[in-house]
Amino acid sequence: MDKPGIHLIEVARLKGEGFDRRLSVIHFLQLLRQRSIGTERLRIEGLDYMLYHYPSLGLEVRKALQEAENFLFNRKAEVTFVVDKLTYGEHPKLVYKGGEIEVHSIFGMLVPEAPGHFYTERV
Repeated sequence: MDKPGIHLIEVARLKGEGFDRRLSVIHFLQLLRQRSIGTERLRIEGLDYMLYHYPSLGLEVRKALQEAENFLFNRKAEVTFVVDKLTYGEHPKLVYKGGEIEVHSIFGMLVPEAPGHFYTERV
């Protein structure tokens, strides 16, 4: 990938990708609020699980990303949210435990990069 911004990608598409750090969504949000993220490649896991079990936390993720948008952009951080499966209709959706979860309200306009991979420079 090597493209600063926010990526949403299926785990099966990550063949050979190296990351500087591997974080849970919660740990990522904590570091983001503390502004403890540098110019690095981050692998964020558990978004699909979290949104399936706690759908209202999607608003918290969006709020945190919006508040830190300039910080992440200036740091040229590459944040990759790794999920089990994605589908695309009018907007991308996570597929988890047989259900579909909208992510447009969290990430805004996501652009397809490849099958199972979406990207946005800014939220």
